[in-house]
Amino acid sequence: MGSIREARQYVKRLLEIAEQGGDVEAVGRELRELREVMESSAVVSQQVEYERQGIKQAVVETTVPLTGEQQQRLSAAIQKLLGGPVAIQQQTNPEIIGGLRITVDDVVIDNSLRGQLARMLQVVHQAPAPAEAVEEDE
Repeated sequence: MGSIREARQYVKRLLEIAEQGGDVEAVGRELRELREVMESSAVVSQQVEYERQGIKQAVVETTVPLTGEQQQRLSAAIQKLLGGPVAIQQQTNPEIIGGLRITVDDVVIDNSLRGQLARMLQVVHQAPAPAEAVEEDE
């Protein structure tokens, strides 16, 4: 597995740094990179396991964390919509202002306040000008 090989390389590099006098900042950088590699590896492993089990992953963005009951109801609704098991990955995102945005594969269901405002703005910009406003300009 590539991540084990990469982790060994980071550990080897840490030992080399320690042998060279222990540059604390360099050790910190190496540890941060090692953590990122390990976290990335865990995410990939989880995705592979979901695919193997036929589980879809839904990323749910909200401004505040969902309660357990809300998450269960949402999971049941998404499972019904997709026709199969789903795992919810919850993320907080204050930029959506309110509501929620759900992403499953390439499908985005945006029921956030920010998304609704953006759609309203788009409709307003695409609407034809009122007739009386056009006549006044001529």
